[in-house]
Amino acid sequence: MRGYTLIEIIVSIAIIGVMATAGYPKMVETVHQIRLEQHAHSIYEDFCLTRDTAIASGKAVPAYSRMNFYHFSADASLPMTSYDMLDQDGDPVKTALMKFCDEFDAVVANPRSIVSSESICIVPDAAWGASTTAPLSRCILFDRNGNGWRRPIAGGPDDLEPLPAGNDLFLIRSLNLIAMLPHDDLGAWGIQIDADTGRPILRRVP
Repeated sequence: MRGYTLIEIIVSIAIIGVMATAGYPKMVETVHQIRLEQHAHSIYEDFCLTRDTAIASGKAVPAYSRMNFYHFSADASLPMTSYDMLDQDGDPVKTALMKFCDEFDAVVANPRSIVSSESICIVPDAAWGASTTAPLSRCILFDRNGNGWRRPIAGGPDDLEPLPAGNDLFLIRSLNLIAMLPHDDLGAWGIQIDADTGRPILRRVP
């Protein structure tokens, strides 16, 4: 009965090592894809929860529930990296698993979800207006009928427009924490308002 020689064992180990090394980048990419998808579903669920809160409350305009999305800095070209959710009385919709501090450990009034801590960011639609006061933020509001609203890019503090149906309101992307810019190579997830039902939908974007 013949055994394996030392050279055969070394060659076999080398082959296994090469194959493992070649597969490592794909494995890492898959992990990042899964993490991105998980966070996209979490943000989508918070989006729907904020809308459902307004419907359940039943309060008439000008009472809105809202999601406030905060930019990483005072530069609107950088992505949004945290958000909070407020009901029609201005109280937090959700506090579990949300933090009371932002990326700079500054105390904030309401608990925020810090998406950048998991290397995820939110990229706004180009027509979605930002606040003119610090901290730089963008807001989506919901009324008791479940209709969504936002401020247009040229609008004032009290100007609102309906959320456009059939287009991505924002994209959820992987984030480069060094440059604080979104990665494009992993694709994205978008949240839309369905043109037929008026309900939010989550979709994969290549």
